[in-house]
Amino acid sequence: MNVEKLKKIPEEGDLFLYPGCLSVNIYPGIETSTIKVLSKLGYNVYVPEEVLCCGLPLFLAGILSSNTMYTIVGRILAETQDRYENVLTVCNGCYSSINSALENIKNNGESMKIIESALNAIGFTFPQNVNCFHVAELFYKMRQKISELVERPLDDLRIAVHYGCHYLYSHQNKVLDSSEHPKFLDEIVSTLGGTSIDYEEKDLCCGEPALRSIRNLSFELARRKILSIFEEEPDLILVMCPSCLRAIDKIQFEMLSFEEIDVQIPVVHISQLIGLAFGLDPRKELGLNLHLSSRDLDQSPLRKILSER
Repeated sequence: MNVEKLKKIPEEGDLFLYPGCLSVNIYPGIETSTIKVLSKLGYNVYVPEEVLCCGLPLFLAGILSSNTMYTIVGRILAETQDRYENVLTVCNGCYSSINSALENIKNNGESMKIIESALNAIGFTFPQNVNCFHVAELFYKMRQKISELVERPLDDLRIAVHYGCHYLYSHQNKVLDSSEHPKFLDEIVSTLGGTSIDYEEKDLCCGEPALRSIRNLSFELARRKILSIFEEEPDLILVMCPSCLRAIDKIQFEMLSFEEIDVQIPVVHISQLIGLAFGLDPRKELGLNLHLSSRDLDQSPLRKILSER
């Protein structure tokens, strides 16, 4: 366990939440559930009015340079206005690009000059002394308080966990426990009363976003992972990144249309899962009905716990 990192994650106070473009534009239930869960945990949450893309997809596609991506991150972080020391993301990609920018600013003098010059030209400065954490890391630290707030235990739900490579491998020194054999999401599942199951392709990439332009390979990676999950017959698939959610959500829908599978397993973000356990409305507050894999909640495996409330 990365004890030093765990110590830095705040247990109270003000947070600057950066939801990222996917959770705002495609899966809005992720942003809403994150705000509501953090508020229940006692945090004061600030969300910027304007949510820009962090630049990572365009950087990976070779369209943006690293300095341009870091300048975009600087513009995003300028919204903290030196009032918020802790920045929280719900997306592995945003987590990766923000931490890359922060490391670069500290270690690369020439790059820093280019980035600061670009930001100054539009009236902003790159904030110093900012920490960036993933919301899943905070939830792990707060799991005792989370257990006390559970109103809808996830008893009897078997859950397949997917961590995502942009969290595990882009900054291996910052991973909460282990980039090779992480367990902190599995422990959160247990805290909520669910059962985390193992499956053969647990460490496999979901296929997005780095390979989105290589359609056949991207599809095959997600398909291989999904088939491995299906072998264990879980009730839910848990992710900590909107991009991973989109890949597993979308490819399941395509596999269903190809009659390769005859049912879809709901895919949820960690914030939505905790919101579900906290008793939040699965449609109005969590937006689960907006996912391709759980549009009909009354016919999904989630009915096991929703019908008991």
